Amino acid sequence: MIYVVLKWIATICYWLHKDVSRIFYLTAVLCLIYVVQKTIKVYQWRRRLNKALKSFPGPPVHWLFGNVHEFKGRGNDLDKALEWSKKYPRAFPVWFGKFVVYVTLNDADYVKTVCARGGKKWCILPLNEKNIKDFQDVILLGRKGLLTLQGKKWFQHRKLLTPGFHYGVLKPYVSLITKSAQVMLVGSAVTIVLYTLLNAFRMSFNNLYNFSFSENSYIQSVFELTFQMNYRIWYLPYHIDLIYWLSSHGRRFKKACDTVHLQTDKVIQERKKSLKDERELEKIQKKRHLDFLDILLCAKVGTEDPWLFLVSSK
Repeated sequence: MIYVVLKWIATICYWLHKDVSRIFYLTAVLCLIYVVQKTIKVYQWRRRLNKALKSFPGPPVHWLFGNVHEFKGRGNDLDKALEWSKKYPRAFPVWFGKFVVYVTLNDADYVKTVCARGGKKWCILPLNEKNIKDFQDVILLGRKGLLTLQGKKWFQHRKLLTPGFHYGVLKPYVSLITKSAQVMLVGSAVTIVLYTLLNAFRMSFNNLYNFSFSENSYIQSVFELTFQMNYRIWYLPYHIDLIYWLSSHGRRFKKACDTVHLQTDKVIQERKKSLKDERELEKIQKKRHLDFLDILLCAKVGTEDPWLFLVSSK
């Protein structure tokens, strides 16, 4: 077998050596094969999407733009989404171009179909059986995440995260949100987004970091990420990864990601360092309900290492 391969390579080299221009011909043929292969994959992907979504009624779709042209970007995009939700009360697909689609869920039973399942089995609820099957196909076409994982890893992640949403853990944060609301009511005009970001940061990181509005780099980076993610959805050429990452928008997105990760990694590393202190670790283990960050950092996972640091700086 090796002899045949080497002989084939030698034949090609001899053929190219006789005429240098043949190198360009060979390159063109290889590029053509690559393009054809990608085209076939994209076509198959589109067929799978159409098959999975055929039982879900939705707004009219443009042959090229999908539903992107329905969003004018004038601050009334949510009004359009609300209009569709009233017209399609259970679930409906929204297309961004020909190959990117999001399924909006409006019905609690449809949401339960996703959230109340385990392993490779789905929780089949009293809905139209055909719609349920198609909905499963839609989910399986998506990327892996907490809601779309299967088997042991899904149970493992859910077991780790569930304690973090216990009433006893969330209750102390009510006063934090109330305080921010009072500041907005009696103070000068503020942007509600800033206070939402502040509360989310403090609740996620157990108020360990003295976050303030003066942290302009972090705040601006979060706003930049929000803008860039939405812009990529609306601008169809940016659906192609190569084009996006070579563009100025792609570079701005990566820069903002690096800034945000640097800030959050700093908090996580500081907490990791404190957990190395046996007295601090013992104090945390004795708590009735762990804080959300501590649950992730000090998670007991089956028979694996007793204390597995799940969150890393990478």
